[in-house]
Amino acid sequence: MKVSIITWYHYHNLGTALQVKALITKIEKLGYNSYVVDYIPKGSCGACLPNMRVSKVISKIIKRVQACFLKSDLTLYQDSLRSEKYERFVENFPLTKKCVTMSDLQTLNSEYDAFVCGSDQIWTPHVFNPHYFLDFVSDDKRKIAYAPSVGLNKIENVHIKAQMKDLCQKIPYLSTREKSGSKLIENLLDGRNVDTVLDPTLLLDKQDWEQIADNNEIYSDNYLLAYFLGCNEKYWENVYQIAKELNLKVKIIPIYKKDSERHGEILQGVGPKEFLSLIRNAQYVCTDSFHGLIFSINFEKQFTAYERFKRNDKLNQNSRIHNILNLLELQSRIYSRGKQSEKYRDEIDYIKVKKKLKQEVIHSEGYLKRALKNVQAYNEKKTKDKNNIKTYNHLCSGCGVCATICPTSAIEISENSEGFFQAIIHEDKCVSCGKCKNVCAFMNCQKGTSIEKAELYSYKDNSIEILKNSSSGGFAYRLAQFLNDKSYSIVGCAFDINDKKAKHIVIPPKNEQSLYQLSGSKYIQSSFADAIKEVYGLKTPVLIIGTPCQIASAKRLLIDRDNIVYVDLICHGVPSYLIYSKYIQKMIKENDLNRQAVTTVFRDKENGWKTKFITLYDGVKRISHYEKEDYFYRLFERMFGYMDSCYDCNWRETSEADIRIGDYWGDKFKEDKTGVSMVIAMSEKGKVLIESLKQLDIAKIEKQDTNDYFRWQQSKNIAKPVFHIELLKDLSSEEYSIEKIDRKYIRPYERAQSIKRIYSRIVDVMRKLVKLTLER
Repeated sequence: MKVSIITWYHYHNLGTALQVKALITKIEKLGYNSYVVDYIPKGSCGACLPNMRVSKVISKIIKRVQACFLKSDLTLYQDSLRSEKYERFVENFPLTKKCVTMSDLQTLNSEYDAFVCGSDQIWTPHVFNPHYFLDFVSDDKRKIAYAPSVGLNKIENVHIKAQMKDLCQKIPYLSTREKSGSKLIENLLDGRNVDTVLDPTLLLDKQDWEQIADNNEIYSDNYLLAYFLGCNEKYWENVYQIAKELNLKVKIIPIYKKDSERHGEILQGVGPKEFLSLIRNAQYVCTDSFHGLIFSINFEKQFTAYERFKRNDKLNQNSRIHNILNLLELQSRIYSRGKQSEKYRDEIDYIKVKKKLKQEVIHSEGYLKRALKNVQAYNEKKTKDKNNIKTYNHLCSGCGVCATICPTSAIEISENSEGFFQAIIHEDKCVSCGKCKNVCAFMNCQKGTSIEKAELYSYKDNSIEILKNSSSGGFAYRLAQFLNDKSYSIVGCAFDINDKKAKHIVIPPKNEQSLYQLSGSKYIQSSFADAIKEVYGLKTPVLIIGTPCQIASAKRLLIDRDNIVYVDLICHGVPSYLIYSKYIQKMIKENDLNRQAVTTVFRDKENGWKTKFITLYDGVKRISHYEKEDYFYRLFERMFGYMDSCYDCNWRETSEADIRIGDYWGDKFKEDKTGVSMVIAMSEKGKVLIESLKQLDIAKIEKQDTNDYFRWQQSKNIAKPVFHIELLKDLSSEEYSIEKIDRKYIRPYERAQSIKRIYSRIVDVMRKLVKLTLER
């Protein structure tokens, strides 16, 4: 059985690397093949609505200023050799293929049989990431949590708390590393039992770790090893006191720059193997590191443990140290509240400790063995899954390509309760042919050409009329006009006044008068299904303009066609139709607009190109709002209420189109009033088309620096807001108007951001004043 482990391994923390090594080794000793998910998270949890009280901010400012006066230099110590040794150590881990987005992670479902999350602090709420709760695993019965650490005694954020509850409910084999964490999760799950198991580093014995340690390094002198991840000067005073009383030299693994100035031998190039060897050969260890403590116990060393965090700190993670010390009856070894037990001079009775530890190892190993064995038995009895997009697929853009290819009409596209177009599968009609999976851009993870390898141009049309009707510089309209005249059908997005929806339509060749319907941005999800179905039946040349995910799927559907030009848009994402519906409802009622006739201009350039206005027009009345004062834009610009796939987009830095287009933001054209298009040639076909338009002399087309894309466009996914689920529920409720949504989500967020900006400015000024004062 192939077992996939998702945990942290990329942070250059010695304990982090060793806990991964331990879990890999233990699973392999149990008779399974283990692999670490090659996933490195980008950032932490999504947008929150924090309670930024003024008193709290003032308190934080005072603490920062005090830190400056105390000369508390928390600059990290730079050790390139240590980094090299760390990387060499983790290079030997058996890894899965590289995973960046949910699409990559969900492909693991068909390659691995069991999934384990753990260990380390992967469940810590302040860096919440649902992937570490195995949200990408399609079959809950294959999920195992082994010793993830929550770290905290309380989850402050109600939205993260709700998500953690939902995610943990779906894990049948549930454990944490600390009793406090198990109790917290048990309370979340209304009393369900949660096992407390040992950190995986304790599942391997002393002999195991001696084989992994660096045996080439000889540390023969008598020394005390000091390893601190925090920065508390009282602890260092205690270290030197112990060393003096025991007549030991002090060896220091430096973490902060100021550690390099301390009295003792400053150790360079300490990777995971060297770390083990240093602890193994030490006479005494002083550490506030959880894994520093663990390996002191593994190697049967005398030690003093320290609390790394202040007790009144809401992010206090001292529970993990107290938990293991209490478990092994070693509470007397902790330096607490400026005091140390006299027993630090006494030899630890490791016969007693190992006896207690053995009981816990038997329990923890038994838990892991049972969980893996049960998953294996389940897999052997499990009936084969249907071979369709529902299996292993967590993302859908509602493009409808799957419905087009389905030979039994088992798939339909409809608007779901969250306000997004989505593929619905009728299982009774599905014949498991797998054709839908082959064309789905979120299951077939080819991601096209990197923007870095493409050629970027600026485009500004010569026609004032075209610039007026276009969102930016008019490139899309001119390309459509050019190809339509050459007998291409044009597929693009139009706004349907009757349904108040964006819909892709097919404009026949030589039909220039209809192209105006495609002009301008539509910041809502477009119904793509009918248009792509029509294109599938055409044999004539076609230009398709759409979002990157729509284009990627269309290209898979039309893979054998070489008479198609693909153009995708620089896309931030699409908001729920529930937002637009509530918004349009308010605007019609408030301004007495004719509902049947009203249309929306999402980027009205009457007031300029960069000054964004949204306009509603019913043929008589024209209502315009500036983006910062408009309910729809305020949600849209902050990426609140977007489709799930928009937060896990595969095409921020790549494209499968021939050409990518969007607004040319940034300083280069900041004085421009009518718009400039950013045009990126992603293929030779794209380059030829851009050159063809250039030869027509209808626009100013100039080659630009490709780095402008990364400077001014969104090239990385942002994390989904932690309140995303609640927001969508509120949007679907009749109780919540668009004003109420704004008051609940946008205004608190804006206040918090304003306070943070003010706080940052004040702290920056105070730092400078303190620096000047100290220099004098």
